[in-house]
Amino acid sequence: MKYWIPTLLAFCIINAASAQEWTLAQGEAKVFASYSSLSFDQSFNPDGDVFEHPTCYNVSDRSLQLSVDYGITARMTAFARVPYRMVVNGIDDPACAENAEDPLAAHLATIPRPFGGSLNALGNVQTGLNYRLSASRPFTASLLVEWNTGSFNYIDGTATGFNSAGFFPGIAYTHGTEKFWTSVYAAGELRTNGYAHAFNGRLEMGYKPFSILYVAINAAARLPVTEADDCDCTLPWSSLYLAEQAYVALTLKTGLEYKQFGMHLATGIAPYAANIGAAPVATIGFSYHLLP
Repeated sequence: MKYWIPTLLAFCIINAASAQEWTLAQGEAKVFASYSSLSFDQSFNPDGDVFEHPTCYNVSDRSLQLSVDYGITARMTAFARVPYRMVVNGIDDPACAENAEDPLAAHLATIPRPFGGSLNALGNVQTGLNYRLSASRPFTASLLVEWNTGSFNYIDGTATGFNSAGFFPGIAYTHGTEKFWTSVYAAGELRTNGYAHAFNGRLEMGYKPFSILYVAINAAARLPVTEADDCDCTLPWSSLYLAEQAYVALTLKTGLEYKQFGMHLATGIAPYAANIGAAPVATIGFSYHLLP
């Protein structure tokens, strides 16, 4: 069964130009500001099946993100992503949580019920470098570091990011013309605090029918390769940033770019996912391109 991908997925891949596969010219910069919003009362369980949230545990997750890419040299680009998340887990009513008699999903039966509440804080800040391996060949190598800057409230069952730092050594192939582009990216994901290590992959193909309009399709995957040694505490009730999160997602993107300014939209489906929310998502981004 296919579901709209949650904020986390669409938010990370809204822009072709902001992905770390591509390098910029020396002194060139791109700035992106994005907003994403969703609410969900269904999630994918650890087996990839969809379950209904019990009463009082509908989740709202809104996100603001600022991204900056800057060409340090002709072949090296630095980038940073700073997300701010506004999360609500159900209603802040302990009586509702304690007295709810909904049938439990099997994987929640032994996990204490959170009370529900809200949390507004930074998510996992990302920084990294992307290096073009040869001036004449379309291959790049990158290292992304995801910092453990999220916040957590296990009494409420809320989180704004992974309780873990991540290191993503990756390699990519990129090719672009005036009308078409293609990129392929593969990376390992090494995580701290007992979270599952994972493989990350991404394939994107884009087309510009007009000079100011583009459309693109993006296939992305995160597949754990080890088991997590982290309890997740009460977060399985809200499916927020779990230690063994997995997905295969397809995203459709489009946008308008005029001179140095751009507006971008993205939405998609997840043919497979586990330990993550399932819901419609609305994502919009704006960009500014500073030429050297």
